[in-house]
Amino acid sequence: MTILFVLMAACALGGGLSLTSALLDGTRHF
Repeated sequence: MTILFVLMAACALGGGLSLTSALLDGTRHF
């Protein structure tokens, strides 16, 4: 596994987690 692959995977996971957390926060308020 190269550093670039790890960075891309981390970015993809971070983006997905931030999106899901934002959606969960939005549903919590309602």
